[in-house]
Amino acid sequence: MLYIALFILGLFVLGYAAIAWAITYHIQTYAVKGDLSGFMLGIFVFLSAGLLLALVFFFLHVPWTSFGSLQSLEVFPLGAFQ
Repeated sequence: MLYIALFILGLFVLGYAAIAWAITYHIQTYAVKGDLSGFMLGIFVFLSAGLLLALVFFFLHVPWTSFGSLQSLEVFPLGAFQ
């Protein structure tokens, strides 16, 4: 379960990084010089770093050893898929 979660988390972080890179590139390339785009870009990068730190913090505080099987997740009540 941990490896599946790490894989999905990795895909999420890579996708977020790709979108963040695209936004950063387009703002730096096509924005009018002298406007507030640089300030807004700084806020975006700062908030993204904070969200990434929160994501890592909460991911590390999940008790992964308690998720041994799908039955322990109680997703399927009354043993529907046993």
